[in-house]
This record gives sequence, structure tokens and C-alpha cells, in this order.
Amino acid sequence: NVPRKWKQDPKLARWVNTQRYQYNQLRKGKPSSLLPEQIQKLESIGFQWTILGGGARSIVSWDERYKQLCMYREEYGDCNVP
Repeated sequence: NVPRKWKQDPKLARWVNTQRYQYNQLRKGKPSSLLPEQIQKLESIGFQWTILGGGARSIVSWDERYKQLCMYREEYGDCNVP
């Protein structure tokens, strides 16, 4: 999952959030710019429409955060997340 405010690629983070927003609009029966083909493409690569917990404030599981920390450590050599 791309974090909401991903400093490494903020444009990708905004785009991902927009896709989730448009999908939620569609589910509510409201106008959306998201096409069925786009939904299918995103789902084919394992895109998650909701982050664990859903809602405006997403809750990410402990295991998911641990996995992210391990990836950070692998890339930067420490666990000193700024």
C-alpha cells in the first residue's frame, strides 16, 4: 500500500488516494471518473481499495507496520525512521 503522504513519490500517493476516493464514490452510487476497466486493472495487480480499518483514518495492522520497518531497515541499514 502506498502511504497517504509518501515523501518518496507524493504524486503517486495522491493518485492512489484519488483512485480509492473515486471507487468509494462509485460504491455510494455517486458520479465517479473511475471506469470498470480501470478497476479491473488495479485489482489484477492486487490493489487494495481500503486499508485495514477503512474510513478517513486508516488503521494499519502491527504486522504491516513491522514489515514496513523491516523494509526500511533493509534499505537504510537502521531502524531510525525520521
